[in-house]
Parts: sequence; C-alpha cells; structure tokens
Amino acid sequence: FENIDFSKNEHKEIIETQIKKHGIKNADPVVAHEIISATLNVQLNKHRGPPFTLSELDQQDIIAEMEFHIHTPDFSFRELGKHLLEVDSLCAFASYLEKKNDLDPIQLDQQFLKGFIDLTFKKGNQFFVLDWKSNMLTAQQNAFKSKFLPNAMATADYNLQYHLYILALHRFLKNTLQANYSYSKNFGGVYYLFLRGIHRPIEPDDGIFFDCPKESLIEAMDHFLTFKSHS
Repeated sequence: FENIDFSKNEHKEIIETQIKKHGIKNADPVVAHEIISATLNVQLNKHRGPPFTLSELDQQDIIAEMEFHIHTPDFSFRELGKHLLEVDSLCAFASYLEKKNDLDPIQLDQQFLKGFIDLTFKKGNQFFVLDWKSNMLTAQQNAFKSKFLPNAMATADYNLQYHLYILALHRFLKNTLQANYSYSKNFGGVYYLFLRGIHRPIEPDDGIFFDCPKESLIEAMDHFLTFKSHS
C-alpha cells in the first residue's frame, strides 16, 4: 500500500514488483489485486462526518510510515492504567493496561517507544490514523465481523499500539498547527483494516475496526508521559 497511488485502479506492475522483491513465491497477483482494490474502495463510515473511500484521498494528504518517538523513562503500563482510570473509571483500555505486565529492564533502559504509523492522512479538516492488518484470525470470514474485532485487537495488543499512534499524531499536530488544531474538531479517529476480511465480506463492515478515544483520555496519556519525561 505504501507504493501505490490510491486513486488508480490498476496496480498489477507494482504488485508483481513487490512480490518478486519480497520473494513470495506462491503469491497470486490476481488475488492480491482483488484485496487491494476492495480495501481502497470499501466505504469508511464509522467516524463522524461524511463517509469516504481511500481511493478518494489526494496523494498530498497522505503520509506513509510516519515515524515517531515517545520518551518513556521509568515507564509502567500499570501506572498509566491507574492514571487513566482516574480520568475514566469505565475505560476498557485503562483496565487492560492496569493488568498488563510491564516492560523488562532491557526495554526500559531504551527510554523511548519508537514506531511507524502505516498511514496518516487528512480528509476534509480531519486527520486519521490507519493500519493495515493481514491477520488470518480463525481463517473463517465470520471472525472478521465488526463485533469480534475489539477482542482480536486486544489479544494482539493493537489497542495499545493505536493509542500510542494517536498520542504521537496528537502531539505532532499540536506542535505544528498550534492554535489551528483541536482534537475534538480535527482528529477523526483510527481505522484498522483487516484485509482478508474486507476482501470478500459478508457484511459491509467486515474487517473494519474503528475507534476515536475521548480527548480527555489522550490528554491524560500526554500528561502522564510528559510528567515521567521530566521527573
């Protein structure tokens, strides 16, 4: 996806080049093209505002593989979870963090959480985070039903991943747009697209996970990690 123009319908040459580059001998380029086309043309409508497809995006409004670093000295998932529960006692993400084992000492010594966001894009006046997932899950189409995806996300720790992505983008937009940025107005949410579920869906939203955490939660994460960075 990072090598293609979303607005085009034909991706055969790029698909064949990438299959060869990565040495995927048994790949079927026809199926690969079907998956890409289905993903680019599926309607994304779980956010507030008008629905859209990725094929409608302007290339100038897309950033692939945006790198981020979050300073996390003396970091503890459990401490963060307790802090977030003070903000929202019913927050499932906070409860998950409170029960999660902390990083080992070697990881803690690294001082930073580093990552790459698959896709960051702007649509209208809203900014979004998006991640592509090729997971098989149970290899049954029913496993990709929208109602089952939150559990799949939590099991794979993707809920932690996307909260960090959102925090990184939130900080970036606050610093670059300053007074012209507001989380409530300008952050659209996060989409995780499970490609195999979108390929041949039973329901229109098969394989599509969406969330837009409360601003208070992201601000609480920001405050906690900023405090840790300066303590």
